[in-house]
Amino acid sequence: MDDDAELVESGSFRVDRARALEKLKEFQFSDPALFILAFARCAVAAGASSIEVASEDSGFIIRFDGKLFSHQRLNAPFEALFAEEGDRSEADRHLALGILGALRTTPTTLTVESGPAENRIHLALESVEKFGVTRKKSNESKTRINLQWGKNWIGGPRAIPVLQEGCAMLPIPLSIDGAPVNRLPDSEKVPVHEFTAGSVRGFLVAAPLKDGLFSFGSENYPSRLYLYKNGIRVDTVEHDFPVAVDAHLEASDFSTNATYSGIITNPVFDAAVATARAHCDDLVQKAAAEQTERAARDLRGYLSIHGLGTKKIPAWLRLLGRSPLASEQKRDEIESLRREARVAAWLRHTASSILSSPERDATSQSRTALWDCPLYVSATGRPLSLSQLNRQFKRIGFIPVTDPGSVYPDAWVFRFEPFLHVVWVLDKNDTCLVNLFENNLSEWGAVRASWDIARLPFRKMFKDKDYYDTQATEAPVEEGP
Repeated sequence: MDDDAELVESGSFRVDRARALEKLKEFQFSDPALFILAFARCAVAAGASSIEVASEDSGFIIRFDGKLFSHQRLNAPFEALFAEEGDRSEADRHLALGILGALRTTPTTLTVESGPAENRIHLALESVEKFGVTRKKSNESKTRINLQWGKNWIGGPRAIPVLQEGCAMLPIPLSIDGAPVNRLPDSEKVPVHEFTAGSVRGFLVAAPLKDGLFSFGSENYPSRLYLYKNGIRVDTVEHDFPVAVDAHLEASDFSTNATYSGIITNPVFDAAVATARAHCDDLVQKAAAEQTERAARDLRGYLSIHGLGTKKIPAWLRLLGRSPLASEQKRDEIESLRREARVAAWLRHTASSILSSPERDATSQSRTALWDCPLYVSATGRPLSLSQLNRQFKRIGFIPVTDPGSVYPDAWVFRFEPFLHVVWVLDKNDTCLVNLFENNLSEWGAVRASWDIARLPFRKMFKDKDYYDTQATEAPVEEGP
C-alpha cells in the first residue's frame, strides 16, 4: 500500500473515532443524568476512600482521593475507550464514560483536575473534539471534577438524586454538601433482610405501597431487581419474586455491557437471583416477628389509627403531622404509626399472595409466623391474627366485619364481641380476607348482626372470653334455635 493510501486511512480512522464517540455520548445511558454514576465508578476503581459532592448555584463539584490521573491520560481523555484491555485501567475507562455522558447534558463548564499539588493537570472540555490540558499549582490533593450549567441548569439537578439512589450499596462513604448519604441497610421505614452468598451481597426490601397508606391494591406487584457492580447500580429490571420486594443484588463478578448500562445474563447472574428468591422467606419471617413484637408492646394505639382506612385518615392527623405547632415527639409518633401501618399492609398483601391454610403451611416457619402475627383489629380494638380468624371461620362459617369509618351501629353487640372477632376492615374488597376466606365476609349492621347472633351457638359454651382463640380442634357449625 502506498503512502497516500496510508494517509487517507489514518484520516478516515480519526473521523470514525469522533463519530463513534458522538454516538456513544448520545446512546450509552438511557437517562442522561446517569453520567454521574460513571464518575462514582471511577472513584471506586481509583481506590478512593470516600467521595465528596459539593453543590453550587449552577452545578456541583466531585472530589475523591485514590489514584491520581497522569498528564498522559488527561491529555487523551477518551483513549481508554479504544485502547487494548491491558493498556487501560478501569478508572481511566469510567472517567472517559463519565465525561462523555456529562457532555450530553451540554454543561457550560466541564473540567477535571488531578495530579500532585505542585504540578496539577487541568483538563477543560467543550466537546468530544474540543478540549485542552494545562498545568498549574494548587492546594488541592484530590481528583476534582467541576460541572456547571449556568442558567440552563438542565442536566445537573437530577444527577444528585441519581447519585443518591445509585450508590445505595457503595462500599465507601459518600457525602453531599457535607451530609452522609444513607446506604443499605436502612430499616427505619421498611423491613430489610441482608444476605451474603459467595461473591453476592443482597438486600431484600419490602416493596413500597402502590395505593395509598394502607393498601397495595388487588393487582400483583411487579417486584424490582436492582443490580450493582462494585456497589454502584448498573441496571433496574422487573422480576418475578414470591413476594412483593425490591431486591438489591451486588457482585464484583457480574458481567456488564461495554458502557456499564446493563448486566449480562449468565450463570453468575442466575445464581444470584436464585439466592435472592430463596431469602424471601427470611424477610417475611423477620417482618412478621417484628409485627408480633410491636403488638406485645403497643399495638393498640397503632391500630386505632391503622383501622381508619386509606381515605378516612382524619384531617387532624394529617395536619398534626405537618403543623409547626405540633411537638417533635408527636410528629415522630405519627410517623412511627404510619410506618407500622405500612408494614402491616405489606404483610397482608404477602399473606394474600402466599398463604393457603394453616395445615398446609405448617411446614414453613415464615408462613406459620405470618398466620400468627396480628394483622387486623377488632371492633373493640383487640389485635387479631389470621390464625384467630381462621379458627372462628371454621366454626361459624363467615368473618363478621364492620366499617371503621362509622360508629358501631348497636352498642349491645359489644357484649358478644369478646366471644367473636368482628373485624374492622380497611376495605370491603380487602384481598387478604377475601382470598383466604373465600369472600365469606358478613358486613355487620343492626339487622345482619341480630340474625347472625341468633343463629350462632352461643349458649353455655362461652364461659371463656377467648373461646375461639383457645380451641385447638375445629368443630362443625352448630345451628342456633
